[in-house]
Amino acid sequence: MNHVVLLTHGEFSKGIAQSCEFILGNVPDLKALSITMETSMEQAADMLREAVESFGNQKVIVVTDMAAGSTTQAALRIIPEYENVYLLTGLNLGLLIGLLMTDLTDQKEENIKLLKSIAAQAKDTILF
Repeated sequence: MNHVVLLTHGEFSKGIAQSCEFILGNVPDLKALSITMETSMEQAADMLREAVESFGNQKVIVVTDMAAGSTTQAALRIIPEYENVYLLTGLNLGLLIGLLMTDLTDQKEENIKLLKSIAAQAKDTILF
């Protein structure tokens, strides 16, 4: 199972993590972080940095809720500091389960293709 860090507005990350554990059972490699109206960009980046570093030098997938949101902006600040951290945005339950159930490889380009495929599959589940 992959190491995944969620960073969302409000308590969304905690709620979706709980829903994920309802389906998959205990998910020890999942961290749910939340920002509030009072959280500064630097505080959000520091929170995220601490969560990423808690996994050591292993591959980590960071998932935010909104592409142009402050959570993604905070993630973009720290991503260049790490070689093995990937960023996806547009969190939904299908995406999260797909990310947790798929093992990343040792090849960065292959991982990017894999993550794009998981994101595309999650996107396809949004129907109107």
